[in-house]
Amino acid sequence: MRQRPMLGGAASAVAAVLLVLSSASALAAPKVREPTAKWTVETQANECLLVRSYGSPRNPLFLALSEAPMGAGANATILYNREWALFGSGDATVRFDGGEPSEVWYSSRLLWNLSKEIKTLTMRSVVMGMDSDSHKLLTNAASVAFDVPGEVKIAFALPEHPAALKALDDCATNLGVKWGYPVEEQRRIAKPPRREKGFRGLFTAADYPVEAMKAGRMGRAHVRLRISDTGAITECSILRSSGNAELDNATCRILTERATFEPARDVEGKATRGVVVTAIRWIMMG
Repeated sequence: MRQRPMLGGAASAVAAVLLVLSSASALAAPKVREPTAKWTVETQANECLLVRSYGSPRNPLFLALSEAPMGAGANATILYNREWALFGSGDATVRFDGGEPSEVWYSSRLLWNLSKEIKTLTMRSVVMGMDSDSHKLLTNAASVAFDVPGEVKIAFALPEHPAALKALDDCATNLGVKWGYPVEEQRRIAKPPRREKGFRGLFTAADYPVEAMKAGRMGRAHVRLRISDTGAITECSILRSSGNAELDNATCRILTERATFEPARDVEGKATRGVVVTAIRWIMMG
């Protein structure tokens, strides 16, 4: 059967959190999971990760919060054991300390487990984009709950959370310095660059590179976009390759040609340069 190319985009990453989901219509809240390990902070090319285990080697469960420098992207991610399932996306809800639910956008996919310590072959990754309001509520929350339809409904206790978030913020600031943005400049940014509709509609099936499609190449290209004070992309850098040069090149070419942004704003409301971090997923489905 001939394969049909499809594309999926991931939203930008910013100071973030991995959360528990609790349905707005549920009669009973899910049991709050207690952590089974300490928070750990990891620096990656495109973001910083704050990760904690809430499970065991035979029944793994992780909450991960990601943050990119200067508000360039924030996500909450839940990793749990699940058998194979198709990609998923849609609306989910999150609650902090049992408060009012807030809507978030999620995407999910299957991951192959490469850790010898975790006794399972595959894991499910559910990534949720976090806005600045959610991040503020998260800062002092004692628990967080998520309800992701068709995926997971779960709540996490957040002991030692404020100190862990501070470590995540410091990590993101240091990463920003490595990207060429002094600490003082980072702190002056009040609003990061943004697109009203995100990256939806920028890519079409016709954009799939022909040779990559013939070879059945798929992958996710993580990129950093430098945005000028006029909202134009001045540089697109591959932070984590999709595994295929054609897909990487097409990602930057299409974004640079088609994407424009509302520029970042400093504390005085003036347009200034900024950065956006995102991931574009190239997939083919028959």
